[in-house]
Amino acid sequence: MTRRTMLGAAGAVALAQQPPARRLNVLFIIADDLNTEAGCCGAPVRTPNLDQLAARGVRFDRAYCQYPLCNPSRTSFLSGLRPESTGVVTQNRILRTENPRVEFMPDFFKKHGYFTAGAGKVFHHGKQNAPGFDEWLPAETSSDQEEAARKRRYANAEGNRTPDWAELDGPESDTADAIAARDIIRWMESSTARIQPFFLVAGFRKPHLPWAVPRRYFDMYPSVHVPAEPPMHGIPKAALITELGPSRPPEPRWKAIAAYRAAVSYMDAQTGALLGALDRLKIRESTVVVLIGDNGFHLGEHLLWSKHTLFERATRVPMIFSGPGIAKGVCKQNTELLDVYPSLAELTGLPRPAHLQGTSLMPLLRRPDAAWDRPARSIAERNGFAGRAVRSGNWRYVEWNGGKDGVELYDHREDPGEYNNLAGNPGLKDTIQRLRALL
Repeated sequence: MTRRTMLGAAGAVALAQQPPARRLNVLFIIADDLNTEAGCCGAPVRTPNLDQLAARGVRFDRAYCQYPLCNPSRTSFLSGLRPESTGVVTQNRILRTENPRVEFMPDFFKKHGYFTAGAGKVFHHGKQNAPGFDEWLPAETSSDQEEAARKRRYANAEGNRTPDWAELDGPESDTADAIAARDIIRWMESSTARIQPFFLVAGFRKPHLPWAVPRRYFDMYPSVHVPAEPPMHGIPKAALITELGPSRPPEPRWKAIAAYRAAVSYMDAQTGALLGALDRLKIRESTVVVLIGDNGFHLGEHLLWSKHTLFERATRVPMIFSGPGIAKGVCKQNTELLDVYPSLAELTGLPRPAHLQGTSLMPLLRRPDAAWDRPARSIAERNGFAGRAVRSGNWRYVEWNGGKDGVELYDHREDPGEYNNLAGNPGLKDTIQRLRALL
């Protein structure tokens, strides 16, 4: 055997003995009821940590939830299935109980050797969390003031709850989302996380109602400019219903918006604690970070509060990806929360589960302006019938009860707030036919 052959053989043996490259970690941050009220989305809200995360990755400017309500939305993106497939379109159904064979995102990563842990509100129903997580800590309210605010809110029956808020004076460290952030950081620091790649999910409660956060966040918003609401034209009754209807609106509106923004800034601070820990532990460059809102939230637009509509305000959410192999920029293509699961599978080099109904965003994560022709779809139930919406290009089209209870068409180039329904315009019949086919 020649020396070259011997060296080649020795090199092959040494290469074979090297341990396989460790897979990327995943930190998945879910904010409850987070609409696009964030600095990185162009809103006058103090979110330096979300802004920093967006600057280091891809912010999807047109990301949509598949159902504008907590349980159906989370069931959808955590299972990788559309609400039409899960059958979960209310707050009380539990998919894992009805179909224990569904492979949710935590189950998938656990199966592939990841250390999986979650804190706070991940699934809407806590009992769905445990099977997929090696460790899980529930979203329990910890401070007395938070608990008092929750009791005050839920003392009223659904339909008689108005948005409410409270300025907390106790230690921020005692609040629920701060505790969830500490739990996630503890898992990052654990010996298990140094041995195995981790999949950690931080389920932040805020900015969900009640907007009870430390006083210093309210101090950031001593006043809020509220533009006058434009008149609505041709919008069907079915479209103008939310989870809180017919509750009276909060007065004054600006204070309610300020309270919501205070809750967003509080959530941003907890996100900053997580990102700071990644940097301190020197694992930012080996971790994919994804941040989303589970659904949007009305703050008086169309005279509505809360969620469960098919307007942009309730369906459009922040979605940010940052990490190794991910470009920097803003993506203007229409995307869905359903796309998170297949994207994380591809980013971590794991085989895509066959059941997933979303599309990997990898082409857009490599190049945010890449060609992309997929529409974004959302649904919502109304008194036994469904509303179905599709966003394609600059158009949003909605049918209620197959069109029997209303049809909506909005041109976002001229009407980004969706106040002028163009569905009755005879010159747009071809556009409506094309969009209807996408439903």
